[in-house]
Amino acid sequence: MKQQLKQILGHNWFFPIILLNYGLFYILFLEKYPASDGFGTDGYVYRSLIIDFTKSNFYDAYYIHRIFPSLLIRNIFSLASLELSPVNIFYGFEFLNLACLVVSAFYIKKLLVFFKITFKNQLLAFLLLFINFAALKWPYYFPAMTDSIAFMLSIVLLYAYLENSTVWIAIITIVLAFTWPMGFYQGLLLIAFPYRPVSYGSPGKMCKAILYIVSLGLFLSAFIYVILVNKGNTDLVFVPRIEQNLLLYSVLFVAMMYLAFARLFFNTEIFNLNYLLKSLDLKRIFLALSVFAGVAICVSILDLPQSKIYNVSSVLENPVIHSLVRPLLSIVAHFSFYGIAVCLIIIFWKDLSATISKAGHGLLAAIALNLYLFGIMPESRMLINLFPWLIILLIYSVNNYSFTNAFYIVTAGLCAVASKIWLLIDYEMDYVLGMVTDKNGSLDFPNQRFYMNLGPWMSEKAYYIHGGAMLISVLILFFMVYRIRVQEGSKVKLNGGQ
Repeated sequence: MKQQLKQILGHNWFFPIILLNYGLFYILFLEKYPASDGFGTDGYVYRSLIIDFTKSNFYDAYYIHRIFPSLLIRNIFSLASLELSPVNIFYGFEFLNLACLVVSAFYIKKLLVFFKITFKNQLLAFLLLFINFAALKWPYYFPAMTDSIAFMLSIVLLYAYLENSTVWIAIITIVLAFTWPMGFYQGLLLIAFPYRPVSYGSPGKMCKAILYIVSLGLFLSAFIYVILVNKGNTDLVFVPRIEQNLLLYSVLFVAMMYLAFARLFFNTEIFNLNYLLKSLDLKRIFLALSVFAGVAICVSILDLPQSKIYNVSSVLENPVIHSLVRPLLSIVAHFSFYGIAVCLIIIFWKDLSATISKAGHGLLAAIALNLYLFGIMPESRMLINLFPWLIILLIYSVNNYSFTNAFYIVTAGLCAVASKIWLLIDYEMDYVLGMVTDKNGSLDFPNQRFYMNLGPWMSEKAYYIHGGAMLISVLILFFMVYRIRVQEGSKVKLNGGQ
């Protein structure tokens, strides 16, 4: 009986089918965002691109890089002779998101098999990836976004990279150029640097000090320019301005995050010039440059107007500004959106960063680029393209640890609680129209049940609730794994493995 259950749970299509059935149930019976026919502000943009992108006010130099999902839905509707009504478009996005999550689960399984992950840890990976707000509610409650397809494409991109399928890496990268800009740059790095894992070399104190100084210097430079020179402060509706009395604490915590990012480079082998020169592939570098130039030329030919809302400067400055609204807001927001996965990333960051440093220059560069630019951004969906990579590599990092059954059971329970699958969002239109806010200018409950998952829009009350829940979860998991055994039997500390 136990073996049969293991065969069922371990089947390649088990989790895709579970996600398919859950998604269909949600689409048919559960709640939807009620404002603007379910589209809200961002969804209205993508709906207008579906109806007639050439006449849309958002057909500009920014949204051209997110236009692919809208064109995909438009073409599917055209082939099926479906009316481009708001209701149909809303369902179109929901079913597209469902299809993306099903495909994602299928390729996650293939990635876990590639890394030879144990059966229990495969289950753990699916828990962390799919039992959270980002996968269970966001794609169906507020579906008219490009997030789910970016999530799927990043997973398939990683699989193509590990399989060394250069053609597919290039194709997916081009699609990402018109779906999720950061995914496009990830893909370019993977095209340029083939998958060649490196050995691990422990850095000396001087090397670590230099890496810490450089990493911290990047943040302090950004902080000085954005906050002190440009006097940057958030101007988004329902997002409180930076609390000056707590600014020092906010800066210290963000600085600690940048110090943690420096650990990605704690491997002397990645600085080995001989190895780097040997790993270079001039054909792949040329292909990467060609893909970049091709996309740039195509966009240039379209001669699109600049966005009235976004520009490169604002996109790069916003993570710094919003990360300082409250101390540790970014980490708390990531927990709200991605759940217990964030707790395990914190606990096993040393192991995870070491694994990333050994994954080769392509993966290391792609992950570091995302984290340094958007890792501190409280709007956690901005990392949807990186999240599955981190979880797969996290599971690979801890795969040599032998956890107790209690650990998996407790983690599953915490995932279910943190996902808020049990909580009805119950968005109230009259509440919004009345502009009812808390003392800091954030939308208060009941509509915080939705906005508390979107980082900068999290109210002070929701911030403390999620912060407390995250602290409790980290402590529970920390003490469960404080003394764990490597499969060979030797005892190691929490961050052992190197």
